[in-house]
Amino acid sequence: MSNFFSLDSPLIQFLNKVCDVLFLSIVFTLCCIPIITIGPAVTALYYATVKVIRRERGYLMREFFRSFKLNFKSGAFLTFIFLIAYGILYVDIKYAQDLVNTN
Repeated sequence: MSNFFSLDSPLIQFLNKVCDVLFLSIVFTLCCIPIITIGPAVTALYYATVKVIRRERGYLMREFFRSFKLNFKSGAFLTFIFLIAYGILYVDIKYAQDLVNTN
């Protein structure tokens, strides 16, 4: 029974990964609060998940914030471009709905 609760047991390793995913999702959510940072946060989430959780290399928060910093400029720029495109599409859809409702 003592082997069941050792740090090398499959149960404890599984619970460690579950806690890592939980902490990573909390940090991801906090980084997505400003809308412009969604792009870099998604990239950092994917990078940290693959590198730390799947391949078991590095430290979770360090890798997340490292990737967040590396991809901040390009990710924020692309998020800004997509927000403009979504805004244009939203206005276009509302305009089309108004045309249909008036007839």
